[in-house]
Amino acid sequence: MLLARALRRRREIAVRLALGISRSRLVRLLVTESVLLAGVAAVAALGAAAWGGALLRTLLLPEVSWAVSPLHWRVLSYALVAAIAAGVIAGLFPALQARATDLTNALKAGTRESGGHRSRLRRDHIPRG
Repeated sequence: MLLARALRRRREIAVRLALGISRSRLVRLLVTESVLLAGVAAVAALGAAAWGGALLRTLLLPEVSWAVSPLHWRVLSYALVAAIAAGVIAGLFPALQARATDLTNALKAGTRESGGHRSRLRRDHIPRG
């Protein structure tokens, strides 16, 4: 999903580059954003796993006594490492793609991708009598 979103953000990246952001700062921005999103997703997934595991244990095996914490430190550390790795990988692809961006073509393509529609705020309104 992050890679598909990055493809849609080509025009935004081109505008940032045209405004003068350095390519190293753009890489840091994209990687930081994707690592943050991957971290939030990992926390949500761990929460769902803990809740779902507890629900399944109580529904399927209520007579068994379970440990207090369903998540082991190894599971948490693996999820953390996997989230960081996924975020870095997902952030590097758009950043590397941005390095080879032709600003003129990317900015022109952005107007074609929007369908050529003008904003409602920019339309000329003709008063009707």
